Amino acid sequence: MLILICFFAFFMQHKQEAAGISCELVTIKVDANLSKKQLIETFTNCGFLVKESTGCKNVIVVLENLEQADSLSELLGDLAEALENRGPGSSVVLHNAQEPSGTYFFQEGSFMIGTLAKPRLHGPELLVQQHFRWVQLRWDGEPIRSLLQKYLKRKFINKLKGQIPLLPDLVCKAVEWICSVWHQLNSCLSCLGTPEALIGPEMFFSCPVVPGHHQFIVKWLSRLWNAVVIPRVEEAILAKLTTKRQCVGGQSASKKNLSQGQQALVKTALSILLNKAVLQGCPLPKKDMDEYLAQFQGVSLPLSVITNGKNNNKKSRDLGSWRKANTSPRKKTTQSWNKHGGNKEGALLERSLSRSNLHSHQ
Repeated sequence: MLILICFFAFFMQHKQEAAGISCELVTIKVDANLSKKQLIETFTNCGFLVKESTGCKNVIVVLENLEQADSLSELLGDLAEALENRGPGSSVVLHNAQEPSGTYFFQEGSFMIGTLAKPRLHGPELLVQQHFRWVQLRWDGEPIRSLLQKYLKRKFINKLKGQIPLLPDLVCKAVEWICSVWHQLNSCLSCLGTPEALIGPEMFFSCPVVPGHHQFIVKWLSRLWNAVVIPRVEEAILAKLTTKRQCVGGQSASKKNLSQGQQALVKTALSILLNKAVLQGCPLPKKDMDEYLAQFQGVSLPLSVITNGKNNNKKSRDLGSWRKANTSPRKKTTQSWNKHGGNKEGALLERSLSRSNLHSHQ
Protein backbone atom coordinates (compact mmCIF):
# COMPACT_ATOMS: atom_id res chain seq x y z
CA MET A 1 0.00 0.00 0.00
CA LEU A 2 2.79 2.42 0.90
CA ILE A 3 4.40 2.21 -2.52
CA LEU A 4 1.11 3.23 -4.17
CA ILE A 5 0.74 6.16 -1.77
CA CYS A 6 4.26 7.31 -2.63
CA PHE A 7 3.51 7.12 -6.36
CA PHE A 8 0.33 9.12 -5.80
CA ALA A 9 2.18 11.76 -3.78
CA PHE A 10 4.89 12.05 -6.46
CA PHE A 11 2.17 12.42 -9.10
CA MET A 12 0.52 15.26 -7.16
CA GLN A 13 3.88 16.95 -6.68
CA HIS A 14 4.70 16.67 -10.39
CA LYS A 15 1.27 18.03 -11.33
CA GLN A 16 1.74 21.14 -9.19
CA GLU A 17 5.28 21.71 -10.42
CA ALA A 18 4.08 21.36 -14.01
CA ALA A 19 1.66 24.20 -13.27
CA GLY A 20 4.59 26.35 -12.14
CA ILE A 21 3.97 25.95 -8.39
CA SER A 22 6.85 24.92 -6.15
CA CYS A 23 5.86 21.83 -4.14
CA GLU A 24 7.69 20.02 -1.35
CA LEU A 25 7.05 16.40 -0.37
CA VAL A 26 7.40 15.63 3.36
CA THR A 27 7.12 12.13 4.84
CA ILE A 28 6.44 11.56 8.54
CA LYS A 29 6.65 8.06 10.02
CA VAL A 30 4.12 7.73 12.82
CA ASP A 31 4.81 5.63 15.91
CA ALA A 32 3.54 5.44 19.47
CA ASN A 33 6.12 8.02 20.60
CA LEU A 34 5.04 10.73 18.15
CA SER A 35 3.36 13.51 20.11
CA LYS A 36 0.97 16.15 18.84
CA LYS A 37 3.55 18.79 19.77
CA GLN A 38 6.17 17.13 17.56
CA LEU A 39 3.68 16.79 14.71
CA ILE A 40 2.70 20.48 14.83
CA GLU A 41 6.36 21.47 14.96
CA THR A 42 7.01 19.47 11.79
CA PHE A 43 3.96 21.02 10.11
CA THR A 44 5.17 24.56 10.87
CA ASN A 45 8.80 23.87 9.93
CA CYS A 46 7.89 22.56 6.48
CA GLY A 47 5.37 25.34 5.78
CA PHE A 48 2.24 23.21 5.88
CA LEU A 49 0.88 25.07 8.92
CA VAL A 50 1.46 28.83 8.58
CA LYS A 51 0.51 32.17 10.15
CA GLU A 52 0.08 33.87 6.79
CA SER A 53 -0.07 32.62 3.23
CA THR A 54 3.18 32.93 1.31
CA GLY A 55 1.74 31.70 -1.98
CA CYS A 56 5.16 30.59 -3.21
CA LYS A 57 5.24 26.95 -2.11
CA ASN A 58 2.79 24.14 -1.45
CA VAL A 59 3.45 21.09 0.70
CA ILE A 60 2.31 17.46 0.43
CA VAL A 61 2.61 15.66 3.77
CA VAL A 62 2.53 11.85 3.91
CA LEU A 63 1.78 10.34 7.33
CA GLU A 64 2.91 6.71 7.29
CA ASN A 65 1.43 4.07 9.60
CA LEU A 66 -1.26 6.06 11.40
CA GLU A 67 -2.34 2.82 13.07
CA GLN A 68 0.86 3.01 15.14
CA ALA A 69 -0.25 6.23 16.84
CA ASP A 70 -1.00 5.89 20.53
CA SER A 71 -4.27 7.79 19.99
CA LEU A 72 -5.42 8.95 16.57
CA SER A 73 -7.98 11.31 18.11
CA GLU A 74 -5.38 12.97 20.36
CA LEU A 75 -2.91 13.29 17.48
CA LEU A 76 -5.26 14.78 14.87
CA GLY A 77 -8.56 15.46 16.64
CA ASP A 78 -8.15 19.22 17.21
CA LEU A 79 -6.60 19.66 13.76
CA ALA A 80 -9.14 17.63 11.77
CA GLU A 81 -11.54 20.45 10.88
CA ALA A 82 -8.73 22.80 9.85
CA LEU A 83 -7.16 20.02 7.76
CA GLU A 84 -10.44 19.41 5.98
CA ASN A 85 -11.05 23.13 5.30
CA ARG A 86 -7.56 24.38 4.53
CA GLY A 87 -7.13 28.12 4.26
CA PRO A 88 -7.37 31.29 6.40
CA GLY A 89 -11.08 30.67 7.03
CA SER A 90 -10.37 27.67 9.28
CA SER A 91 -7.72 28.50 11.84
CA VAL A 92 -5.88 26.73 14.65
CA VAL A 93 -4.77 28.50 17.83
CA LEU A 94 -1.35 27.30 19.00
CA HIS A 95 0.11 27.65 22.47
CA ASN A 96 3.51 26.18 21.78
CA ALA A 97 6.81 27.17 23.30
CA GLN A 98 8.63 26.19 20.10
CA GLU A 99 6.53 28.47 17.90
CA PRO A 100 5.09 31.97 18.40
CA SER A 101 1.61 31.75 19.88
CA GLY A 102 -1.23 32.86 17.67
CA THR A 103 -3.57 31.81 14.91
CA TYR A 104 -2.35 29.41 12.22
CA PHE A 105 -3.96 27.70 9.26
CA PHE A 106 -3.09 24.96 6.79
CA GLN A 107 -2.07 26.15 3.32
CA GLU A 108 -4.98 25.96 0.92
CA GLY A 109 -3.04 24.36 -1.96
CA SER A 110 -1.33 21.81 0.27
CA PHE A 111 -2.44 18.25 1.04
CA MET A 112 -2.02 15.56 3.67
CA ILE A 113 -2.10 11.84 2.82
CA GLY A 114 -2.17 9.18 5.52
CA THR A 115 -1.89 5.39 5.52
CA LEU A 116 -3.90 3.40 8.04
CA ALA A 117 -3.61 -0.41 8.21
CA LYS A 118 -6.53 -0.94 10.54
CA PRO A 119 -9.78 -2.83 9.79
CA ARG A 120 -12.02 -0.44 11.73
CA LEU A 121 -12.02 2.64 13.94
CA HIS A 122 -13.70 2.97 17.33
CA GLY A 123 -14.98 5.69 19.65
CA PRO A 124 -13.35 9.12 19.29
CA GLU A 125 -11.45 7.94 16.20
CA LEU A 126 -14.75 7.95 14.30
CA LEU A 127 -15.00 11.72 14.85
CA VAL A 128 -11.61 12.11 13.17
CA GLN A 129 -12.59 9.80 10.32
CA GLN A 130 -15.45 11.99 9.09
CA HIS A 131 -13.09 14.87 8.27
CA PHE A 132 -11.06 12.88 5.74
CA ARG A 133 -11.69 11.24 2.40
CA TRP A 134 -10.99 7.51 2.70
CA VAL A 135 -9.95 5.11 -0.05
CA GLN A 136 -9.99 1.43 0.91
CA LEU A 137 -7.22 -0.68 -0.60
CA ARG A 138 -7.96 -4.40 -0.22
CA TRP A 139 -5.46 -7.16 -0.86
CA ASP A 140 -7.97 -9.03 -3.07
CA GLY A 141 -8.97 -6.03 -5.18
CA GLU A 142 -7.21 -3.80 -7.68
CA PRO A 143 -4.80 -2.11 -7.72
CA ILE A 144 -3.30 -4.16 -4.85
CA ARG A 145 -4.20 -7.63 -6.15
CA SER A 146 -1.88 -7.57 -9.18
CA LEU A 147 0.79 -5.32 -7.69
CA LEU A 148 3.09 -8.10 -6.47
CA GLN A 149 2.90 -9.98 -9.76
CA LYS A 150 3.78 -6.87 -11.77
CA TYR A 151 6.57 -5.90 -9.40
CA LEU A 152 8.30 -9.31 -9.36
CA LYS A 153 7.94 -9.83 -13.12
CA ARG A 154 9.47 -6.45 -13.83
CA LYS A 155 12.22 -7.21 -11.33
CA PHE A 156 13.01 -10.51 -13.07
CA ILE A 157 12.92 -9.02 -16.57
CA ASN A 158 15.33 -6.30 -15.41
CA LYS A 159 17.66 -9.06 -14.22
CA LEU A 160 17.46 -10.50 -17.75
CA LYS A 161 18.25 -7.05 -19.21
CA GLY A 162 14.83 -6.62 -20.76
CA GLN A 163 14.49 -10.10 -22.25
CA ILE A 164 11.30 -12.12 -21.80
CA PRO A 165 12.26 -15.44 -20.12
CA LEU A 166 11.89 -18.61 -22.12
CA LEU A 167 9.28 -21.09 -20.95
CA PRO A 168 9.42 -23.34 -19.08
CA ASP A 169 11.64 -21.48 -16.63
CA LEU A 170 11.73 -22.66 -13.02
CA VAL A 171 12.39 -19.18 -11.64
CA CYS A 172 9.37 -17.87 -13.61
CA LYS A 173 7.20 -20.58 -12.10
CA ALA A 174 8.63 -19.87 -8.65
CA VAL A 175 7.74 -16.17 -9.02
CA GLU A 176 4.16 -17.08 -9.97
CA TRP A 177 4.08 -19.48 -7.04
CA ILE A 178 5.19 -16.72 -4.63
CA CYS A 179 2.36 -14.51 -5.90
CA SER A 180 -0.05 -17.39 -5.34
CA VAL A 181 1.39 -17.99 -1.85
CA TRP A 182 0.65 -14.38 -0.90
CA HIS A 183 -2.95 -14.60 -2.13
CA GLN A 184 -3.57 -17.98 -0.53
CA LEU A 185 -2.02 -16.90 2.78
CA ASN A 186 -4.43 -13.98 3.05
CA SER A 187 -7.35 -16.09 1.85
CA CYS A 188 -6.61 -18.74 4.49
CA LEU A 189 -6.09 -16.16 7.23
CA SER A 190 -9.49 -14.68 6.40
CA CYS A 191 -11.12 -18.12 6.50
CA LEU A 192 -9.46 -18.93 9.82
CA GLY A 193 -10.98 -15.80 11.33
CA THR A 194 -7.70 -13.91 11.76
CA PRO A 195 -7.96 -10.91 9.38
CA GLU A 196 -5.63 -8.93 11.67
CA ALA A 197 -2.76 -11.06 10.35
CA LEU A 198 -3.31 -10.17 6.68
CA ILE A 199 -0.06 -9.41 4.86
CA GLY A 200 0.48 -6.67 2.30
CA PRO A 201 2.36 -7.26 -0.97
CA GLU A 202 5.31 -5.08 0.05
CA MET A 203 6.47 -7.85 2.42
CA PHE A 204 7.13 -9.97 -0.69
CA PHE A 205 8.95 -7.31 -2.73
CA SER A 206 12.30 -8.51 -1.37
CA CYS A 207 11.86 -11.93 -3.01
CA PRO A 208 15.19 -12.71 -4.75
CA VAL A 209 14.73 -13.38 -8.47
CA VAL A 210 18.11 -14.57 -9.71
CA PRO A 211 18.11 -16.39 -13.07
CA GLY A 212 19.00 -20.03 -12.59
CA HIS A 213 18.76 -19.96 -8.78
CA HIS A 214 15.22 -20.89 -7.78
CA GLN A 215 16.47 -22.27 -4.45
CA PHE A 216 17.13 -18.70 -3.28
CA ILE A 217 13.38 -18.11 -3.36
CA VAL A 218 12.64 -21.06 -1.07
CA LYS A 219 15.26 -20.00 1.46
CA TRP A 220 13.92 -16.44 1.43
CA LEU A 221 10.33 -17.66 1.88
CA SER A 222 11.30 -19.73 4.92
CA ARG A 223 12.88 -16.65 6.53
CA LEU A 224 9.76 -14.59 5.76
CA TRP A 225 7.59 -17.33 7.24
CA ASN A 226 9.58 -17.40 10.47
CA ALA A 227 10.01 -13.63 10.84
CA VAL A 228 6.61 -12.34 9.65
CA VAL A 229 3.93 -15.02 9.28
CA ILE A 230 4.46 -16.84 12.59
CA PRO A 231 4.44 -13.70 14.80
CA ARG A 232 1.34 -12.32 13.03
CA VAL A 233 -0.62 -15.55 13.39
CA GLU A 234 0.40 -15.87 17.05
CA GLU A 235 -0.63 -12.28 17.80
CA ALA A 236 -3.96 -12.66 15.98
CA ILE A 237 -4.88 -15.87 17.84
CA LEU A 238 -3.74 -14.42 21.17
CA ALA A 239 -5.92 -11.37 20.48
CA LYS A 240 -8.93 -13.65 19.95
CA LEU A 241 -8.15 -15.55 23.13
CA THR A 242 -7.81 -12.26 25.02
CA THR A 243 -11.16 -11.02 23.74
CA LYS A 244 -12.93 -14.25 24.65
CA ARG A 245 -11.34 -14.38 28.11
CA GLN A 246 -12.20 -10.77 28.85
CA CYS A 247 -15.81 -11.48 27.94
CA VAL A 248 -15.85 -14.49 30.29
CA GLY A 249 -13.64 -13.68 33.23
CA GLY A 250 -11.65 -10.53 32.62
CA GLN A 251 -8.37 -12.39 32.15
CA SER A 252 -5.90 -11.76 29.37
CA ALA A 253 -3.84 -14.19 27.36
CA SER A 254 -0.15 -13.72 26.77
CA LYS A 255 2.42 -15.70 24.89
CA LYS A 256 4.15 -16.72 28.12
CA ASN A 257 1.13 -18.23 29.92
CA LEU A 258 -0.48 -20.11 27.04
CA SER A 259 -1.63 -23.57 27.96
CA GLN A 260 -0.43 -26.58 26.01
CA GLY A 261 -3.77 -26.72 24.23
CA GLN A 262 -3.49 -23.09 23.15
CA GLN A 263 0.08 -23.59 21.96
CA ALA A 264 -1.11 -26.59 19.96
CA LEU A 265 -3.84 -24.39 18.50
CA VAL A 266 -1.28 -21.92 17.15
CA LYS A 267 0.75 -24.76 15.63
CA THR A 268 -2.40 -26.20 14.05
CA ALA A 269 -3.20 -22.86 12.40
CA LEU A 270 0.36 -22.56 11.09
CA SER A 271 0.26 -26.12 9.77
CA ILE A 272 -2.97 -25.39 7.90
CA LEU A 273 -1.41 -22.27 6.40
CA LEU A 274 1.75 -24.07 5.33
CA ASN A 275 -0.18 -26.89 3.68
CA LYS A 276 -2.85 -24.76 2.03
CA ALA A 277 -0.87 -21.67 1.05
CA VAL A 278 2.76 -22.71 0.62
CA LEU A 279 3.00 -26.37 -0.34
CA GLN A 280 0.03 -26.60 -2.67
CA GLY A 281 0.96 -25.61 -6.20
CA CYS A 282 4.68 -25.49 -5.48
CA PRO A 283 6.49 -25.97 -8.83
CA LEU A 284 9.91 -26.68 -7.35
CA PRO A 285 11.48 -30.14 -7.35
CA LYS A 286 10.58 -32.27 -4.35
CA LYS A 287 14.22 -32.64 -3.32
CA ASP A 288 14.60 -28.85 -3.10
CA MET A 289 11.50 -28.48 -0.94
CA ASP A 290 12.52 -31.42 1.25
CA GLU A 291 15.88 -29.73 1.80
CA TYR A 292 14.41 -26.44 3.04
CA LEU A 293 11.13 -27.65 4.55
CA ALA A 294 12.67 -28.10 8.00
CA GLN A 295 13.45 -24.36 8.07
CA PHE A 296 9.73 -23.51 8.22
CA GLN A 297 9.12 -23.28 11.97
CA GLY A 298 6.03 -23.49 14.14
CA VAL A 299 4.15 -26.38 12.50
CA SER A 300 2.97 -29.61 14.09
CA LEU A 301 0.70 -31.41 11.60
CA PRO A 302 2.16 -33.81 9.01
CA LEU A 303 2.90 -32.00 5.78
CA SER A 304 0.99 -34.43 3.60
CA VAL A 305 1.02 -32.37 0.44
CA ILE A 306 4.75 -32.69 -0.08
CA THR A 307 4.65 -36.48 0.07
CA ASN A 308 2.81 -36.85 -3.22
CA GLY A 309 5.20 -35.78 -5.93
CA LYS A 310 2.84 -36.59 -8.80
CA ASN A 311 0.11 -34.30 -7.53
CA ASN A 312 2.65 -31.54 -6.97
CA ASN A 313 3.99 -31.84 -10.51
CA LYS A 314 0.47 -31.74 -11.92
CA LYS A 315 -0.41 -28.62 -9.94
CA SER A 316 2.82 -26.92 -10.96
CA ARG A 317 1.96 -27.42 -14.64
CA ASP A 318 -1.36 -25.66 -14.07
CA LEU A 319 0.16 -22.39 -12.92
CA GLY A 320 -0.41 -20.78 -16.32
CA SER A 321 1.83 -19.04 -18.81
CA TRP A 322 4.24 -16.28 -17.94
CA ARG A 323 2.60 -13.72 -20.19
CA LYS A 324 -1.00 -14.46 -19.21
CA ALA A 325 -0.56 -15.41 -15.58
CA ASN A 326 -3.28 -14.30 -13.20
CA THR A 327 -2.26 -14.50 -9.57
CA SER A 328 -5.69 -13.70 -8.16
CA PRO A 329 -7.29 -16.61 -6.28
CA ARG A 330 -8.74 -18.94 -8.89
CA LYS A 331 -12.45 -19.56 -8.56
CA LYS A 332 -12.19 -23.34 -8.39
CA THR A 333 -9.42 -23.24 -5.83
CA THR A 334 -11.16 -20.62 -3.72
CA GLN A 335 -14.49 -22.43 -3.83
CA SER A 336 -12.82 -25.70 -2.93
CA TRP A 337 -11.06 -24.03 0.00
CA ASN A 338 -14.19 -22.25 1.17
CA LYS A 339 -16.58 -25.18 0.84
CA HIS A 340 -14.47 -28.19 1.67
CA GLY A 341 -11.28 -27.02 3.34
CA GLY A 342 -11.26 -23.45 4.62
CA ASN A 343 -14.66 -23.31 6.28
CA LYS A 344 -14.23 -26.74 7.81
CA GLU A 345 -10.79 -25.99 9.22
CA GLY A 346 -11.78 -22.43 10.09
CA ALA A 347 -14.78 -23.75 12.02
CA LEU A 348 -12.56 -26.31 13.75
CA LEU A 349 -10.19 -23.54 14.77
CA GLU A 350 -13.08 -21.43 16.09
CA ARG A 351 -14.37 -24.37 18.14
CA SER A 352 -10.84 -25.02 19.40
CA LEU A 353 -10.52 -21.39 20.48
CA SER A 354 -13.77 -21.64 22.44
CA ARG A 355 -12.79 -25.00 23.93
CA SER A 356 -9.35 -23.76 25.00
CA ASN A 357 -10.94 -20.83 26.81
CA LEU A 358 -13.54 -23.10 28.42
CA HIS A 359 -10.82 -25.38 29.79
CA SER A 360 -8.85 -22.42 31.11
CA HIS A 361 -11.82 -21.43 33.31
CA GLN A 362 -12.66 -24.89 34.64
